[in-house]
Amino acid sequence: MNLKHKFCAEAYGTFLLTFVIVAKDYEATLIGPAFWMCVQGTNMIHSFHFNPCVQIASLLHKKGTHNLILKDKKFLLWSLLAQIIGAIPGVFAAWWIYDSDFYFKTGDDYNDAQKFFAELIFCIHIILCPLGLTYWPHNKLIGSLVVSGGITAGIITVGHISGACFNPTICFTVNIIQGIRTGDSEHFEYLWIYFIAPVIAMLIAAGLACIIHFPTEPEKPILHEGIAGRNNGVPKHEVIETVHSIDLQVTKRV
Repeated sequence: MNLKHKFCAEAYGTFLLTFVIVAKDYEATLIGPAFWMCVQGTNMIHSFHFNPCVQIASLLHKKGTHNLILKDKKFLLWSLLAQIIGAIPGVFAAWWIYDSDFYFKTGDDYNDAQKFFAELIFCIHIILCPLGLTYWPHNKLIGSLVVSGGITAGIITVGHISGACFNPTICFTVNIIQGIRTGDSEHFEYLWIYFIAPVIAMLIAAGLACIIHFPTEPEKPILHEGIAGRNNGVPKHEVIETVHSIDLQVTKRV
């Protein structure tokens, strides 16, 4: 897909995901399936986008900080713009149809440290999963289901503590629009958690992916030409050994 196709897919997927989040008050049993639907419906299975932290972590894992080229940086900016453009109408559509006043908020019975680390723990997991599955060439359907399940598990586990946003673009869009609409400053109180936790999680996940040695490219079997045509999948070193043994036998006979 070219940049135009990716931009449209990114914007539409983020719109649909934001609409479901706001319309149904971030219902855990709906968000995972909604994410899976967005990934499959926009043919973004190899990217797991709709979250800038996942995109940046993926580039850091594959290229490192010193190997990012201008094209990568432009793509990140275009993706972020597409996500914002998709999230804004998603909030307004849910507000208009459902009269929803949902916004991301934290629990009252926990201190700031508990809220931050609860958000951080699942941010790491949700960013790390796509890094391990993005280049899984044979199980695209299962790969997206794994990430969807991680999102659902995170909402159920820490949603009542930190709000379980895991996505700074959607969170900031939802909370800022709803805060301006209602005039309630509470919408902005914990935005720092929804920004700092994903950024730190992004760096940790990229580092863990390098330590665990996630592949950065699909691993495909390489077939080589054998002595009499194709070698039928025999590893190259075995073919070379066979050729060497035949040459050795011919030399001995001479």
